[in-house]
Amino acid sequence: MMRQRLSREIDIELSHLEQTVVDIESLLTIVGNVIPSNIERAAAGTFLAQFYNGVENILKRICVAHKVAIPKGDQSHAELFSMFCDEQGNELPMLFPLKIRGDFSILRRFRHFFYHGYSFQIEWERIIIGMRSLRGLFEEFRRNVTEYLGDEAIK
Repeated sequence: MMRQRLSREIDIELSHLEQTVVDIESLLTIVGNVIPSNIERAAAGTFLAQFYNGVENILKRICVAHKVAIPKGDQSHAELFSMFCDEQGNELPMLFPLKIRGDFSILRRFRHFFYHGYSFQIEWERIIIGMRSLRGLFEEFRRNVTEYLGDEAIK
């Protein structure tokens, strides 16, 4: 029963992440090749930060399902992320293999900047790269999570 609930909750979160990716793709189409306004930069920042929040929501749900403590404190976001980067002998799945780890780490740091900074400080040239690659990152993450859920269903 717990696994079914986890699977349902993660499916909902993945659908929210999918919508966020669609919103980012729409924003890229709207902006095109022009310099975006501050409002468009704020929208982009919001979507990217929301995307990483959704990823963290999934990580937290998996921790709860495995009865693994969710980190607290100043480094909690980095610690939570790292718990899913390597096979550390615990029950948590490795959801961020090396090929996507760096990109997700950049998203995590951007999320922190966005919530503690100002949208007019967003360097469009830097975040547009992340926006354009988000679909591929999401698909890889979803594949890893789906594989984990499939493996969990077997147990």
